[in-house]
Amino acid sequence: RMAGLTVEVAFGGRGSSGDLTDAYSAHIGLPLAGGEEPADLRFFVLSAADLDLAASPEWGDTAWPVDAFGAALQRLGLFAEYPWLKGVWRLLDTAEATGVLLMNTPADLPAWDGGAPLVDLLRPALARRGIRVVHAATLGAQGRGVLLVGDGGAGKSATTLAGLAAGLGTAGDDYIGVSFEGGEPVARMLYRMMKQDRSGLARHAGHAVASAPGEPNWRGKIEFAPELYFPGCLAERLALKAVVIPHIAAGEEAPALVPATGGEAL
Repeated sequence: RMAGLTVEVAFGGRGSSGDLTDAYSAHIGLPLAGGEEPADLRFFVLSAADLDLAASPEWGDTAWPVDAFGAALQRLGLFAEYPWLKGVWRLLDTAEATGVLLMNTPADLPAWDGGAPLVDLLRPALARRGIRVVHAATLGAQGRGVLLVGDGGAGKSATTLAGLAAGLGTAGDDYIGVSFEGGEPVARMLYRMMKQDRSGLARHAGHAVASAPGEPNWRGKIEFAPELYFPGCLAERLALKAVVIPHIAAGEEAPALVPATGGEAL
């Protein structure tokens, strides 16, 4: 379950795309609670070898700009993202709610792909359903919560982890889906893993999460399943009641809550 939808992800059987199965499965959404449901979205993760290709195609038409290619596909109800990375294609049929990620090998993918699988296909797929993919964190309780926004390093994940340690829940600390339901903004969970650096984990000395295992990712953060340390902490949906903008205080400045404008939040 991602953003309240049932998502099916299939991996090719002959190439190296299957190497991503465990990493993607550990991050993507919530497992179905018994039984199978019809998929709202389908994604195929393929390497060139899965399609019997020597290599993933590369754009070579100098007479036809790639942005014109993208515009032509959009008129057909298709979305394409290429050539953002050499040899990596992201294609989406919005009407069929079916997407394809094609690469030579997983080594072609950006370093952050493992922590937010398929996010660049989720953006257009969810947008068609009125859901915006937002780089933000969440905290809440009893179905209500707040959205934490800010640049990388602002303290979103650290604040989320502190909230979990205090008994709150979260719909995600990195990317979440935001939409309006019944006239109110809601956050929907996309990924069930959290990220925090060793110094942030060390603030919780005496708690098992302080020694969460793993090697730092490309941003120097440990990726861990919060449910292992705070059972029941993951919320598939939170009705948003406020936006919080974390700011790391300097020196001995005491923690404080200061009103912010809507413009500052935006």
